[in-house]
Amino acid sequence: MRRIAKLVSCLAVMLLLALCSLCEAGTKKHYNEENGFSIEYPDDWDVSQNKRNVSKTVIVGIDSSKATEDSFAVLAFVDVHETKDGVMLEEYFNSYLDFMRASYFGVKIHKQGDFSKKGVKAKWAIYDLYVGDNVVRNITYFIVNGKKAYHATGGSSSEGFSKRLKTFESILQTFEFNE
Repeated sequence: MRRIAKLVSCLAVMLLLALCSLCEAGTKKHYNEENGFSIEYPDDWDVSQNKRNVSKTVIVGIDSSKATEDSFAVLAFVDVHETKDGVMLEEYFNSYLDFMRASYFGVKIHKQGDFSKKGVKAKWAIYDLYVGDNVVRNITYFIVNGKKAYHATGGSSSEGFSKRLKTFESILQTFEFNE
């Protein structure tokens, strides 16, 4: 009887260790020293860096295998903007939404709220916009830290968004800025 109990205990410990190693192996961490942040993402996603006129975009993940399923790629990215000293979070948040409304058709905010990251006030929003004929739903975290403003976004087709929301939230919650 004791042998069976020891065997079951040993198997339980081995199973837990195997599960823990699978959890740890499921993500990678992207460090971006130039823009002062890091973020984790699923290890089967890709990383690329685009530099545009107004901001620096780091695409931390594109799961293009979902594009055929949803007719739109599943992605997460961080945009970094250099700002004037003293820009307030609310001002950045509202100017971003104004820009989105001017740039895309059908921008609709579903939910929004406040949180903090390392003691810095931040905001989040879930919203829709049209890209061509596709309705894209995004969740975006907005953070202003010194002269840098960040928005970290996860998005997919509106149809596929709800089943991916937990993945997006887990990615965005790992966002850290360097002080």
